[in-house]
Amino acid sequence: MFRGENAGGVWDPVLRRPDYRVRPDKDAPLWNRYTMVIYWWTADESDPQHAYRVAYNGTVNDVLKSWGAADIACRCVKPPQ
Repeated sequence: MFRGENAGGVWDPVLRRPDYRVRPDKDAPLWNRYTMVIYWWTADESDPQHAYRVAYNGTVNDVLKSWGAADIACRCVKPPQ
């Protein structure tokens, strides 16, 4: 989202990076600008030891699954199995 509009993001699986029509920002409903969370973990792996994280500005990086910080959160999008 950017200023209440869809940022038009798509994932390029070959380059392993996002592409946006406009660069997103920390907008609702995905982001709460009043919390310190600026990253979301994804369920997708870049390899067995790394998962992707998405930043409020749309950047996507792979990070060690064992690493953690207070500014990274997750949101369950389906019930755990």
